[in-house]
Amino acid sequence: MRQLDLPILAASLALLSLLTLRAVQERERVLASGQRAPFCGPDEVPAFSFGFAALSELLGPQMGRPTECEHPDLATGDTLQQTTTGLAVYVWCTNTPTFTVGSEHWALIPGGPLRWVGPSADPPITLQPTKPNNLRRPCAAGR
Repeated sequence: MRQLDLPILAASLALLSLLTLRAVQERERVLASGQRAPFCGPDEVPAFSFGFAALSELLGPQMGRPTECEHPDLATGDTLQQTTTGLAVYVWCTNTPTFTVGSEHWALIPGGPLRWVGPSADPPITLQPTKPNNLRRPCAAGR
């Protein structure tokens, strides 16, 4: 391992530790208050995970904090999560986490993060489906 990699690794681990500590503190605060956020089960608090967590790490405060637990969009099969600043959507057909604030959009695609502005929540590029298209759960056109 190069010497330059060690400080980067140490900084990344410190940041991850801080984010984990904040998440644990927020969970304890919410559980102690007796409140239950939308779409959350007992003893569950809103948190970003998997693709939403990776996108949140890239966007930082722009993505805000989750205000509800992830839940399915029954019309599309995608996963949704409202935040303090916008809406996170996991597009299941293309395995793509996205985030929208008004007309500003971000997606985490295989080539890296993508940002676009416009009325469409779908990325301006065609992403290949990663899930098989079937009659029970068809992928929408362009997704």
